[in-house]
Amino acid sequence: MNQNKSAKPASPAGRYFKYAIGEIVLVVIGILIALQINNWNNQRLDEEREAFLIRQIHIEMSDNLEQLNEVQSNIKAIVDAGSTLIEMFPLDLEKVRDEAFINNFPDFLYCPSFDPYQGTIKSIINTGDLNLIQNDSLRKLIVTWEDVLEDYKEEEQIAWQYGYKIMEWTTDHFPNPTVVSWDNYELDFKGLQARIGEKVSRYGYSYNGEDSRILKLHIRSIIDLTSND
Repeated sequence: MNQNKSAKPASPAGRYFKYAIGEIVLVVIGILIALQINNWNNQRLDEEREAFLIRQIHIEMSDNLEQLNEVQSNIKAIVDAGSTLIEMFPLDLEKVRDEAFINNFPDFLYCPSFDPYQGTIKSIINTGDLNLIQNDSLRKLIVTWEDVLEDYKEEEQIAWQYGYKIMEWTTDHFPNPTVVSWDNYELDFKGLQARIGEKVSRYGYSYNGEDSRILKLHIRSIIDLTSND
């Protein structure tokens, strides 16, 4: 004779355990999804920040290249004016009253200086935003920017300081003829000749020197790497 046997009912503890496991799995999956979404958001914010920094660097370096070209043009004018004055050596009262001397002497006295914009690059280095820059070549150019600029500024500062000393010296010994009459001055022709030759030499190196070439190449490379083209 067959007897019907009913299945053993699941215990309340077993049902609760399965439910708890399911809840834990759902919570873990939710946490993982939330973390992934947070990572995506952080990545998007980092990419937006990187794009902003790159745009700012491009703007700054484009302005810096324009300024450097203008400074270099002014330095060339100094060297050209000084070279014209040197061709008039030995100087005397008649020659310094000549139109060629009067026209070139003010240009020769000018002392230009390159003062670049670098707020974005300094901010990148000081705040740790350098890690946001994905391009290795651009990151290297940013890191070495201050050293390249310092090398150029050292040579420029030497020339500028000498040029400024000449401006002070001419105030007492050889004032600008377009501003002050020479009637009450005992002009020092030999002293002026020596200073003209030295300033042309110093500014000539600032214009044609290796540091100037490297700086301009550095700026152009940054512009190229931050261009949208």
